[in-house]
Amino acid sequence: MLKKINFKKIIKITAMAAIASGIFLPAMVEATVAQDKDKDKNKDKTAINELTHLLQDTHTFSADFEQEIKDKKGVVVSESSGKVKISRPGKFYWKIEHPEPVLVVADGKVLWHYDIELEQVTKKELNKALANSPAALLAGSTDALKHNFKATYAKASSCKIDNDTCISLVSTEADPLFTEIKIAFKNKKLIAMEMRDPLGQIIWTQYHLVHLNSEIDKNVFNFTPPKNTDVIQSSQ
Repeated sequence: MLKKINFKKIIKITAMAAIASGIFLPAMVEATVAQDKDKDKNKDKTAINELTHLLQDTHTFSADFEQEIKDKKGVVVSESSGKVKISRPGKFYWKIEHPEPVLVVADGKVLWHYDIELEQVTKKELNKALANSPAALLAGSTDALKHNFKATYAKASSCKIDNDTCISLVSTEADPLFTEIKIAFKNKKLIAMEMRDPLGQIIWTQYHLVHLNSEIDKNVFNFTPPKNTDVIQSSQ
Protein backbone atom coordinates (compact mmCIF):
# COMPACT_ATOMS: atom_id res chain seq x y z
CA MET A 1 0.00 0.00 0.00
CA LEU A 2 2.79 2.41 0.89
CA LYS A 3 4.38 1.72 -2.45
CA LYS A 4 1.18 2.67 -4.26
CA ILE A 5 0.84 5.84 -2.20
CA ASN A 6 4.42 6.68 -3.11
CA PHE A 7 3.71 6.35 -6.85
CA LYS A 8 0.45 8.20 -6.65
CA LYS A 9 1.98 11.18 -4.91
CA ILE A 10 4.94 11.31 -7.28
CA ILE A 11 2.80 11.23 -10.39
CA LYS A 12 0.02 13.39 -9.20
CA ILE A 13 1.55 17.17 -8.27
CA THR A 14 0.92 20.69 -5.61
CA ALA A 15 -1.37 31.53 -1.19
CA MET A 16 0.32 33.68 0.78
CA ALA A 17 -2.08 35.36 3.25
CA ALA A 18 -3.03 38.93 2.33
CA ILE A 19 -1.85 41.56 4.80
CA ALA A 20 -4.78 43.75 5.79
CA SER A 21 -4.28 47.34 6.87
CA GLY A 22 -6.48 49.19 9.34
CA ILE A 23 -8.96 51.58 7.76
CA PHE A 24 -8.25 54.27 10.38
CA LEU A 25 -4.48 54.49 9.75
CA PRO A 26 -3.11 57.89 8.76
CA ALA A 27 -2.73 58.50 5.03
CA MET A 28 1.07 58.28 5.17
CA VAL A 29 0.94 54.86 6.87
CA GLU A 30 -1.65 53.67 4.33
CA ALA A 31 0.69 54.71 1.52
CA THR A 32 3.56 52.82 3.16
CA VAL A 33 1.42 49.70 3.52
CA ALA A 34 0.38 49.96 -0.15
CA GLN A 35 4.04 50.23 -1.15
CA ASP A 36 4.87 47.17 0.96
CA LYS A 37 2.07 45.25 -0.72
CA ASP A 38 3.42 46.21 -4.13
CA LYS A 39 6.87 45.03 -3.07
CA ASP A 40 5.41 41.69 -1.92
CA LYS A 41 3.60 41.30 -5.24
CA ASN A 42 6.81 42.05 -7.10
CA LYS A 43 8.67 39.46 -5.01
CA ASP A 44 5.97 36.89 -5.71
CA LYS A 45 6.07 37.69 -9.42
CA THR A 46 9.86 37.36 -9.39
CA ALA A 47 9.64 33.99 -7.64
CA ILE A 48 7.20 32.53 -10.15
CA ASN A 49 9.20 33.94 -13.04
CA GLU A 50 12.48 32.53 -11.74
CA LEU A 51 10.93 29.12 -11.16
CA THR A 52 9.42 29.16 -14.65
CA HIS A 53 12.79 30.03 -16.18
CA LEU A 54 14.63 27.40 -14.14
CA LEU A 55 12.20 24.72 -15.30
CA GLN A 56 12.10 25.89 -18.91
CA ASP A 57 15.90 25.91 -19.04
CA THR A 58 15.90 22.28 -17.91
CA HIS A 59 15.46 20.30 -21.11
CA THR A 60 16.72 17.01 -19.67
CA PHE A 61 17.28 15.96 -16.08
CA SER A 62 18.76 12.78 -14.65
CA ALA A 63 19.65 11.90 -11.06
CA ASP A 64 19.56 9.37 -8.28
CA PHE A 65 16.86 10.03 -5.70
CA GLU A 66 15.98 9.24 -2.11
CA GLN A 67 12.43 9.66 -0.94
CA GLU A 68 10.88 9.69 2.52
CA ILE A 69 7.21 9.89 3.46
CA LYS A 70 6.10 11.04 6.92
CA ASP A 71 2.60 11.05 8.38
CA LYS A 72 1.10 14.10 10.09
CA LYS A 73 2.79 13.10 13.35
CA GLY A 74 6.20 13.11 11.72
CA VAL A 75 6.57 9.32 11.75
CA VAL A 76 8.36 7.86 8.72
CA VAL A 77 5.97 5.49 6.96
CA SER A 78 7.92 4.86 3.75
CA GLU A 79 11.46 5.17 2.40
CA SER A 80 12.60 4.48 -1.15
CA SER A 81 15.42 5.20 -3.56
CA GLY A 82 16.11 4.87 -7.24
CA LYS A 83 16.80 6.74 -10.47
CA VAL A 84 14.95 9.37 -12.46
CA LYS A 85 15.36 10.65 -16.04
CA ILE A 86 13.29 13.44 -17.58
CA SER A 87 13.08 14.88 -21.08
CA ARG A 88 10.75 17.83 -21.41
CA PRO A 89 8.02 17.90 -22.38
CA GLY A 90 6.18 14.83 -21.21
CA LYS A 91 8.82 12.13 -21.06
CA PHE A 92 10.13 10.65 -17.87
CA TYR A 93 11.51 7.51 -16.31
CA TRP A 94 11.18 6.93 -12.57
CA LYS A 95 12.46 3.66 -11.16
CA ILE A 96 12.21 2.76 -7.49
CA GLU A 97 14.96 0.24 -6.82
CA HIS A 98 14.63 -0.12 -3.04
CA PRO A 99 12.88 -1.48 -1.10
CA GLU A 100 10.56 -2.91 -3.79
CA PRO A 101 11.04 -2.39 -7.54
CA VAL A 102 8.52 -0.17 -9.33
CA LEU A 103 8.93 1.46 -12.73
CA VAL A 104 7.05 4.49 -14.04
CA VAL A 105 7.61 5.49 -17.67
CA ALA A 106 5.99 8.22 -19.78
CA ASP A 107 6.62 8.42 -23.52
CA GLY A 108 4.92 11.79 -24.11
CA LYS A 109 1.44 10.34 -24.62
CA VAL A 110 1.01 7.38 -22.26
CA LEU A 111 2.10 6.77 -18.69
CA TRP A 112 2.99 3.22 -17.67
CA HIS A 113 3.19 2.07 -14.06
CA TYR A 114 4.87 -1.31 -13.77
CA ASP A 115 4.77 -3.13 -10.43
CA ILE A 116 7.56 -5.60 -11.07
CA GLU A 117 6.88 -7.92 -8.14
CA LEU A 118 3.13 -8.09 -8.80
CA GLU A 119 3.73 -8.42 -12.55
CA GLN A 120 1.05 -5.80 -13.11
CA VAL A 121 1.06 -2.80 -15.48
CA THR A 122 -1.30 0.18 -15.31
CA LYS A 123 -1.70 2.28 -18.47
CA LYS A 124 -3.00 5.84 -18.35
CA GLU A 125 -3.24 8.89 -20.61
CA LEU A 126 -0.35 11.18 -19.74
CA ASN A 127 -2.37 14.40 -19.67
CA LYS A 128 -4.72 12.96 -17.04
CA ALA A 129 -1.86 11.52 -15.01
CA LEU A 130 0.12 14.79 -14.94
CA ALA A 131 -2.73 17.23 -14.43
CA ASN A 132 -1.75 19.86 -11.80
CA SER A 133 0.81 17.56 -10.23
CA PRO A 134 4.44 17.88 -9.11
CA ALA A 135 5.40 15.66 -12.01
CA ALA A 136 3.82 18.21 -14.33
CA LEU A 137 6.21 20.83 -12.98
CA LEU A 138 9.20 18.71 -13.92
CA ALA A 139 8.12 16.95 -17.11
CA GLY A 140 5.13 18.91 -18.33
CA SER A 141 4.46 22.40 -19.58
CA THR A 142 4.98 25.46 -17.38
CA ASP A 143 2.09 27.32 -19.03
CA ALA A 144 -0.36 26.64 -16.20
CA LEU A 145 2.15 27.28 -13.41
CA LYS A 146 1.18 30.91 -12.87
CA HIS A 147 -2.52 30.05 -12.84
CA ASN A 148 -2.46 27.02 -10.54
CA PHE A 149 0.09 28.10 -7.93
CA LYS A 150 1.09 31.04 -5.78
CA ALA A 151 4.88 31.21 -5.59
CA THR A 152 7.06 32.99 -3.05
CA TYR A 153 10.69 32.87 -2.02
CA ALA A 154 11.18 30.90 1.18
CA LYS A 155 14.06 30.97 3.65
CA ALA A 156 16.87 28.68 2.54
CA SER A 157 16.62 26.78 5.84
CA SER A 158 12.97 25.89 5.18
CA CYS A 159 14.06 23.71 2.24
CA LYS A 160 16.08 21.58 4.71
CA ILE A 161 19.11 21.28 2.43
CA ASP A 162 22.00 23.47 1.35
CA ASN A 163 20.61 25.60 -1.50
CA ASP A 164 20.79 29.00 -3.13
CA THR A 165 17.13 29.17 -4.20
CA CYS A 166 14.17 27.92 -2.16
CA ILE A 167 10.70 28.52 -3.61
CA SER A 168 7.37 27.75 -1.97
CA LEU A 169 4.36 26.89 -4.13
CA VAL A 170 0.85 26.98 -2.72
CA SER A 171 -2.00 25.69 -4.85
CA THR A 172 -4.74 28.16 -5.74
CA GLU A 173 -7.20 25.34 -6.43
CA ALA A 174 -10.15 24.69 -4.14
CA ASP A 175 -9.28 21.02 -3.58
CA PRO A 176 -5.52 20.66 -4.15
CA LEU A 177 -3.62 17.41 -4.15
CA PHE A 178 -0.89 19.20 -2.19
CA THR A 179 -1.30 22.26 0.01
CA GLU A 180 2.33 23.31 -0.36
CA ILE A 181 5.34 22.31 -2.44
CA LYS A 182 8.83 23.56 -1.66
CA ILE A 183 11.48 23.29 -4.35
CA ALA A 184 15.21 23.72 -3.73
CA PHE A 185 17.82 24.57 -6.36
CA LYS A 186 21.58 24.97 -6.22
CA ASN A 187 23.57 26.33 -9.15
CA LYS A 188 20.31 26.16 -11.14
CA LYS A 189 19.99 22.42 -10.46
CA LEU A 190 16.94 20.90 -8.80
CA ILE A 191 18.20 19.20 -5.62
CA ALA A 192 15.09 18.60 -3.48
CA MET A 193 11.30 18.80 -3.27
CA GLU A 194 9.01 18.72 -0.26
CA MET A 195 5.28 18.15 -0.76
CA ARG A 196 2.64 18.50 1.95
CA ASP A 197 -0.85 17.12 1.38
CA PRO A 198 -4.13 18.27 3.01
CA LEU A 199 -3.89 15.47 5.62
CA GLY A 200 -0.49 16.64 6.81
CA GLN A 201 1.53 13.91 5.13
CA ILE A 202 4.94 15.11 3.91
CA ILE A 203 6.87 13.67 0.97
CA TRP A 204 10.54 14.63 0.89
CA THR A 205 12.60 13.83 -2.22
CA GLN A 206 16.30 14.56 -2.51
CA TYR A 207 18.28 14.29 -5.76
CA HIS A 208 21.94 13.28 -6.07
CA LEU A 209 24.38 13.11 -9.00
CA VAL A 210 22.23 15.57 -10.93
CA HIS A 211 22.90 16.06 -14.65
CA LEU A 212 21.19 18.84 -16.58
CA ASN A 213 20.69 18.97 -20.33
CA SER A 214 22.84 15.92 -20.97
CA GLU A 215 21.90 13.51 -23.74
CA ILE A 216 19.55 10.73 -22.63
CA ASP A 217 18.90 7.61 -24.69
CA LYS A 218 15.36 8.12 -26.03
CA ASN A 219 14.70 4.36 -25.73
CA VAL A 220 14.60 4.83 -21.97
CA PHE A 221 11.15 6.43 -22.38
CA ASN A 222 9.72 3.55 -24.41
CA PHE A 223 7.93 0.78 -22.56
CA THR A 224 6.46 -2.52 -23.71
CA PRO A 225 4.65 -4.62 -21.09
CA PRO A 226 6.53 -7.89 -20.50
CA LYS A 227 4.86 -11.14 -21.50
CA ASN A 228 2.50 -12.72 -18.98
CA THR A 229 1.91 -9.33 -17.35
CA ASP A 230 -1.58 -8.08 -16.49
CA VAL A 231 -2.29 -4.71 -18.16
CA ILE A 232 -4.95 -2.46 -16.65
CA GLN A 233 -6.31 0.56 -18.54
CA SER A 234 -6.94 3.36 -16.02
CA SER A 235 -9.36 6.15 -16.76
CA GLN A 236 -8.64 8.10 -13.55
